[in-house]
Amino acid sequence: MRDRLDELGEQTEVVLVTFTKPEKLDGYLATNDLPFSVLIDRDRTAYAAISCRRQVTLGSVPSVTCPSG
Repeated sequence: MRDRLDELGEQTEVVLVTFTKPEKLDGYLATNDLPFSVLIDRDRTAYAAISCRRQVTLGSVPSVTCPSG
């Protein structure tokens, strides 16, 4: 995602939503300079509110899709 931010345009805001524990995320953020905001959604409230769904394809990295709009 970081490598493709310029394709999204200046009017787009990217937010990483994660379900991980804050203590695990702290170490990751300390060693990775992310160019976008990070939201911890432990109980997946935000995830459900915008109708996101997880997709797993054999042999690939799991991804999450959310409807645009």
